[in-house]
This record gives sequence, structure tokens and C-alpha cells, in this order.
Amino acid sequence: MGFRFRKSINIIPGVRLNLSNGAPSLSVGPRGASVSFGSRGTYANLGLPGTGLSYRTRLDRAARSGGGNRTAPDPGPRQALEQEAAELMSAVTAIRNIHELTPDPKTGISWAELEAVYLHNRTSPFQVPAPVRPEKPDYLALPEKPAESEGISFLGKWFESESAKAERHAENLRRWQQELIDVERENTLPQHRYQQQRTAWAEQYANWKFEAEEHEKRLATAQADARQQFRTDAAFFESYLAGVLAETEWPRETIVAFVVKPEVS
Repeated sequence: MGFRFRKSINIIPGVRLNLSNGAPSLSVGPRGASVSFGSRGTYANLGLPGTGLSYRTRLDRAARSGGGNRTAPDPGPRQALEQEAAELMSAVTAIRNIHELTPDPKTGISWAELEAVYLHNRTSPFQVPAPVRPEKPDYLALPEKPAESEGISFLGKWFESESAKAERHAENLRRWQQELIDVERENTLPQHRYQQQRTAWAEQYANWKFEAEEHEKRLATAQADARQQFRTDAAFFESYLAGVLAETEWPRETIVAFVVKPEVS
């Protein structure tokens, strides 16, 4: 005595997936008039519901055995129907084999590796770089004060009068003072900007030094109890699991919600 089990799953209205003895087939059409596609061929099914009367014929074999003198039917609707059926069968196959895409737990990260990641994050040294001290700007060089002999001619060394000498030196001093004013004015802007940068850097460096010292204090405490906290830190496990799920390629749009409870794991 043999048993045959038949199960029908409605995918969309008018399309059903039939599972019979491990050989799936696809039926398209309303009840009483449908076309089925499967590994055994393509069949047309006609019947009167409630009467027990039905008719079934194979379409692909009839198409191959038809006479050569008959007018060939238009293959367009049939090809479109077969293409749609093939796409539906591909989706059904992907759903049936979804377990093959499930990651193997044996290849995942181990408990010891998770603990190593946790301890590294909790006991890693302070890695924030110190603020860079601003460099001093290149100021324009101040002009040198002219000597009394500056600008004197060769003959003037012998024949220049005292009044001419004083007038020449006074003119040199006037030009020097004007140049000095111009250079100092040019140096004022970069000097002011440097002072502002230096003040900001001093504040940033003080904050950085404070954070570094606080991190060292926390590090000394964390190294003592990090292993114990690892077993109960639900936020760490949830964050790590969320990252793994975000990188997983799902065959269909999937929404996942989870809660990690280390105390009951």
C-alpha cells in the first residue's frame, strides 16, 4: 500500500505551488481551468467543481506530436506564461533553499574572540592625538637704524659741511622711521592671528591633557573588572550583533528585532 501526500500553497491569487512527493509544480489559473508546470511536463486541467468530472491533457507533448501541415500556433502567449512561471519557480526555489544561505554557527566568532574584542576596547590606551601647536609666522625683518655715514658720497667725505651732513642724516632717519612704521603695521595682523591661535591651542591642549589623565585612571580600574563586566554587558553584545546583521545579505527584505540577555544565556 502506498500513500501520496499533496499540499497546495497559494502564492498569489490564481498561482499555487503544489508539493507532492518532493516534486514541486506550479499551477496558474482559476479553479476548474488551470495550467500546471513541473518536472513531468506542462498540463492543461479542466473540471467542473462538485461534479467529479475532470479532463487533463499534456500540452508540451501535444505540441511536439502535431502534424506538419497544421498552422503553427502563436508561441507568444505561451512563452510569456512559461517565463512568468519560471520566475515564480525561481522565487519558490530560493525560499525553499533559504536555509542554505544561513551562516554556519561553527564559522562565527567564538566567545574567546568576543572577549578579546571587548577587553581591547575597554583597555586600549588613549589614542586621541595631542593638538598641534601653531607655528610662529614669518615676520618681516625690521629695518636697521642708519649710521651717520650712510648715503655720503666719495667727495662728501672730504668736502661735506656739517650742516649738509646733519641734513642728510636727518633725512635718513626720517625714511628709516617710516619704513619701521610700515613693517610693524604689516607684522601686526599675523602677530594678532598667531596670538589667537596660541590661546585656542593652549585651551585645547589643557582639555586633551585632562582627558588623557582621566582615561588612564579609568584604564587602571577597567583592567581589574573588565572580564567580569564582559559577561553582563548587554549593550556590547547587541551592538556587535547589530553590526553583523547589517553586513548580512538577505535574499528578501527582512526586518529583525532582538534583545540580548546575557544573564539568561
